[in-house]
Amino acid sequence: MSILSQEEFEDQVFKKEIYVSCDLKHKIFSRVIFDNCDFTKSNLTGSQFVECKLIGCNLSLAKIEGCRLQDVEFERCKLVGVDFTKCDPLFLAIEFRKCLIGSSNFSGLSLKSAIFQECSIRE
Repeated sequence: MSILSQEEFEDQVFKKEIYVSCDLKHKIFSRVIFDNCDFTKSNLTGSQFVECKLIGCNLSLAKIEGCRLQDVEFERCKLVGVDFTKCDPLFLAIEFRKCLIGSSNFSGLSLKSAIFQECSIRE
């Protein structure tokens, strides 16, 4: 089942999918696992990720304007040039484990509950 053909996804696993420069606006993901997927330069504007886990994914330069990241875990992901200040701050609950985070913007966000464990964070 393609992520491009539906609007809502629940309790699914996507493995080694490539969504480079894809339009993935206004999708709803609940309890979805993304395993080694590539979202480089994808447009995730207005999408919702609720209780999702991203493992070994590349989200470099992904557009996440108005995106809801609620109870989302990033593990061994690459996040370069991602502007988290554009996310919906109301539900923002994120964890990063063993991730590469570079040139990303978190300024002004309340990250008291955010977890950054064994991450490489640059610029």
